[in-house]
Amino acid sequence: MKRADDAKSKKELEEKAAEAKRRQDEMKEKKIRANLKVAIKTRKRQPLKKGVEEFKKAKLQDYDGDVPVAERLLKLADAKESK
Repeated sequence: MKRADDAKSKKELEEKAAEAKRRQDEMKEKKIRANLKVAIKTRKRQPLKKGVEEFKKAKLQDYDGDVPVAERLLKLADAKESK
């Protein structure tokens, strides 16, 4: 009887750990997406560059089309700096 309880509790712990990992990944994804949106609104070069790099590094899908917008703004910022 004790072995069955140990196996059951071990399985429950593994499920809880998997759920915690999933929530952590979800929160990280939300943070990356929010940072990119804020960078687009501020139109500052450094936050845009960092946001695009983080987004691509995380290999997230771009549902809102934020990456092309941010990349276009980066090109504009670079053109303004080179003048």
